Amino acid sequence: MMIQNRGVQARRGALWAAVGVLSGAAFAVPNSAAADTPQITAHLAAGDDAPITVDAPNLMDVHEFQCGQLPGVGSISPFPIHLRFGGMLTPTSKLAAGVDITITGLHLIPSVNTRIDGDAIFGSNLGGSQTIFPVTFDELYSKTLPGGTSIYFGPGAGVYFGGQSRFGGKVVLGASINRFGVEANLDFAGIGNPLFLLMARLGL
Repeated sequence: MMIQNRGVQARRGALWAAVGVLSGAAFAVPNSAAADTPQITAHLAAGDDAPITVDAPNLMDVHEFQCGQLPGVGSISPFPIHLRFGGMLTPTSKLAAGVDITITGLHLIPSVNTRIDGDAIFGSNLGGSQTIFPVTFDELYSKTLPGGTSIYFGPGAGVYFGGQSRFGGKVVLGASINRFGVEANLDFAGIGNPLFLLMARLGL
């Protein structure tokens, strides 16, 4: 009889230990989950007529937890940004690169988009400088064709920085689909012959 009582006491001790663990975990469960809390019923011995019921809290399913994702590079800016790569074809052949930013919501002319271009034409000559840095504001009209291709064109004006910085202008004609595009620029740097550039564009 003493051996049987010791077995019953051991099982009781183990069950109350489990109750303590489950009760501690219950403090970490929101109150809203109480209605859905499952219950565990156990008997201490075969002849025990008084079962013990323990509430077992619902734990978080880690498979339903989703970590936040960092935004892409293009999402950091509220305005569309494109990198520009290409070169000047006339009056001489030179490399060129730059960036353009479309200012959405700003329309100096109705039904057109305002864009800011910043380029570097390497090896050119503007009043003794071997590199020209045009910074222009463009007003571009665009139209989307069937299939998703967008064409755009329009004038621009700004400053051509170099050895002798001058005001100038340009004409833009381009086409793009999704993040990729190609564009032709005819730049009037305020001195010398017009500069014809052919540029590829990549959206960030």
